[in-house]
Amino acid sequence: MAMLLVIITMVMAVILAVTFLAGQSTSTGIEENVRWHNVARYIAESALAAGLHHISADANWRSDSAGFDGVTDYSLAGGNYTIQLVDGEYVNGVLQGDGNLTNNTTDPATLTVLAQYHGVTHEVRALITPGSSGGGGPSLAVTGSIALSGSASVDGFDSSQGPYGGTNRGLPSLFVSTNSTAARTISLTGSSTINGSAYVGPGANPSTVVYTSGTSAVTGTTQALAQAVAITNDPLPSGLPSSAGNKTVKNTSITFSTNQHFGSLTLSGNHSTIYVTGHVVIQCDSDVNLTSSSQIIIGPGSSLQLFVGGNFSASGASQINTDSGDPTRLRIQMTGSSSPSVSVSGSSGLCAQVVNPQGDLALTGATQFYGTFGGQQCTLTGSAKFHADVHGGASGGSSASSSPSFTWQEQP
Repeated sequence: MAMLLVIITMVMAVILAVTFLAGQSTSTGIEENVRWHNVARYIAESALAAGLHHISADANWRSDSAGFDGVTDYSLAGGNYTIQLVDGEYVNGVLQGDGNLTNNTTDPATLTVLAQYHGVTHEVRALITPGSSGGGGPSLAVTGSIALSGSASVDGFDSSQGPYGGTNRGLPSLFVSTNSTAARTISLTGSSTINGSAYVGPGANPSTVVYTSGTSAVTGTTQALAQAVAITNDPLPSGLPSSAGNKTVKNTSITFSTNQHFGSLTLSGNHSTIYVTGHVVIQCDSDVNLTSSSQIIIGPGSSLQLFVGGNFSASGASQINTDSGDPTRLRIQMTGSSSPSVSVSGSSGLCAQVVNPQGDLALTGATQFYGTFGGQQCTLTGSAKFHADVHGGASGGSSASSSPSFTWQEQP
């Protein structure tokens, strides 16, 4: 009997020892899995953060996604990850979208990363909801009305990709906006067209605010802004020289390579030209007028900030910075408070970023405008064309857009 008890005791001891060792092995395995999962999670979250940073920094992320979308089994920290950007959002585990990232800047999108480390996987996903800008900001933003008539049109290009033309035109990411909620604030008649989307004031009914007749159309979507667009001027730089009085350039050319200050500035006669070299600021206390075939030419690597206290007018066949095709070289800021006007008529062309918080932009005849505008109202008549730069917002001192918002979801 004693021997039996000894044997039983020994068997129990062996069982307990084996159980203990097995538990230790299982515990070690669990710890390894936890550790590997944490690494996989780190890889997934790092890749997702990089993708979201790309989206935040690039106004054209929908069409420029090749740098991070579709990356498969990319090595990171001893593991790898796959990242994918798709149109739409997941509802109850099912993707709801049309599969096209670029056809509608107001569509949500989903960025998903699947990472693995030592066979352990972790998935993380972000829902991308466009801000009031859809990511790029309105290229034409007003607090009041936008009116197009005749065969006038608005379309988009991206100045960071070069001048307007070829494949760099008619970009679907273009949109215009008004802060107004009043009926027919955006009005299109005749065969006029906005080749993009139109946003109306916060809380407004787009079908009431946007009016079309004849064969006119807004080819994209219409919806309300999440918040009003603030339109402001940049501050006038300090240290500008005292006014040299009124300046007239007639049938001649002149080069500006330093800052200038005038009462008014007039270019008239055939081929009257101002050349700008370097980074120049010109302050005009009153009007700026260009007539006939006068020109302002801004050289490569140069820029001009033009602060205008009165009205700005270009008529005849005047050409302002159109040779460069780069609106970022010229920034026109209307500083007057008594409804200052920016008027471009005849067959004139203007390539610029124009900010006129207290006034309007009027394009008439066969004019061509390349750039952005922020102001109270914008009117296009005849066959005027507004080629809007989608690369920059039109608000002036601050961005016209709110960035896309992200909802981060860890998948079990």
